[in-house]
Amino acid sequence: FVTWARGKILIHLDVKETDDLDVMVEQIIVHGAQDFVFIAVSTGEARDTVPSIPGSDGVYFLLRVGSVLEIDAALGELRRPNIFMLEGDRTWDTVDEAQMMVQVGRVHDAGLRIMASSDQYTPTIADHLHLYDMGFDYILSYNCENGVEAARQENIARGYPP
Repeated sequence: FVTWARGKILIHLDVKETDDLDVMVEQIIVHGAQDFVFIAVSTGEARDTVPSIPGSDGVYFLLRVGSVLEIDAALGELRRPNIFMLEGDRTWDTVDEAQMMVQVGRVHDAGLRIMASSDQYTPTIADHLHLYDMGFDYILSYNCENGVEAARQENIARGYPP
């Protein structure tokens, strides 16, 4: 799959078992895929596991954050050049959309990007566009057709080819 994907797509690996991270890092390096494969990790994995994996400083990571405190950690103690994006969610407990937009701004001010998951099972195009309007850079969609159409509209609005 990695051979086929080279030059075509980015691969987002969401490794479910911490014990498998070292194998994934090793395989990314073995396949010379550091420029198009990245791994999603929790803040705990970024702090406790990733630094001890040989070669991990040459692999890119997306950091899953589930609270303002985890954003604080991502922008502070966990900040590394190979953590390029955070994955947040507009539905954190006790954080309303206005507060979430402040957090998204903090991430951008730090030179990082932030991705949100469409938090509805069948999100509409408007649901996706709302997340872009909140400042999220990328959307992990649970409705491919609507997600692609929203991304096209957002790219046009940003002046990018659709």
